[in-house]
Amino acid sequence: MKTETETNVICKRLMALLTDSTKGAVVTDPTDTGPDSIRRLGVSSTAMLEFLVAIEDEFGIEWDDEVDEATFRSFDAIADHIAAERGS
Repeated sequence: MKTETETNVICKRLMALLTDSTKGAVVTDPTDTGPDSIRRLGVSSTAMLEFLVAIEDEFGIEWDDEVDEATFRSFDAIADHIAAERGS
């Protein structure tokens, strides 16, 4: 039996957070977590800000001004960043 990687678990939580933070306006595809997966959803800047705040609350991290812009384009990249921040 294959266990899920931490990145996969975080990606699922991120997708649920995005849907919740946009009150269902953005619906994610659980099979699309790779490059530009968030950009393809057409998330508005306001919705993205709400999503990033929700991530901070959910995962207990704070976004640093030095985070590479590319991190915010995909669920995988955000998940990797969160895992690194948490020391995983």
